[in-house]
Amino acid sequence: MSLWFMDLETTVFSIVKTKVLEKLSTQFPNIYITNSDKIMSMPLFPTVFIHEMSGAEQGTDIEGKDVNAVLETFQVDITSNVSQRDVKVVMSAVVEVFKQMRFNVTAMPEFNNDDDVYRAIARFRRVIGANDILI
Repeated sequence: MSLWFMDLETTVFSIVKTKVLEKLSTQFPNIYITNSDKIMSMPLFPTVFIHEMSGAEQGTDIEGKDVNAVLETFQVDITSNVSQRDVKVVMSAVVEVFKQMRFNVTAMPEFNNDDDVYRAIARFRRVIGANDILI
């Protein structure tokens, strides 16, 4: 049995990080993109936290020996201490990459702020098959 689905978080994270950095590293030289929820002693802004949610097996066959597909959901949290506009620019780049990988936006970006920290949260979902190419 192939455990291809165990690497999905790393694969999606790597694609999003690479493409967002290509697009935004000049505008945001300190942008920090992570998939770890560990708190840093000195936060960097803007921060993009990409979190894989619990997935569900899809497309089972009669034998049931392999995982043929997985319904994957990712949540993306973006924070900045500068402005809501910065958060929107970064979220726009993130949405663009997820859409290139054919994800649906299941929770449209929600923007809010408190105590000079600006935030946005969005969720993305799609079924990924064992032989799918994401990009």
